[in-house]
Amino acid sequence: MSLDLVFLVNGEPGATAEVSATLEEAGYLVWPIGDGAHALQLMDRVNPDIILLGNDPTGVDGVQFIAELRARESTAPVVLLSPRPLPRQRAALSGSYDIVTAPFGGPRLVQTVDRLRAAS
Repeated sequence: MSLDLVFLVNGEPGATAEVSATLEEAGYLVWPIGDGAHALQLMDRVNPDIILLGNDPTGVDGVQFIAELRARESTAPVVLLSPRPLPRQRAALSGSYDIVTAPFGGPRLVQTVDRLRAAS
């Protein structure tokens, strides 16, 4: 069985550790990446099965990241990680597939990732 590769684009160490542990326990291979620019560079060589997009300390906006991702013709589903609820309309406009709000270590995160992987 191969592991599904998850790019975790997030500059928040605590949330990154929580999300990584939760998804690795569920059988995913998680690559923590500190910022969107680095994630896009990696995508020139590696295609993740799913992308989780959280806080980017370089200031790259999620909508901007997803636009660049789609310009590269990536079809990887994107889940926005947010410390607080975001309007679903913003997620739809950004091209993301779902939003998961804190706390990130719960079953909702795994259910969302499982659902998106099954659909792709």
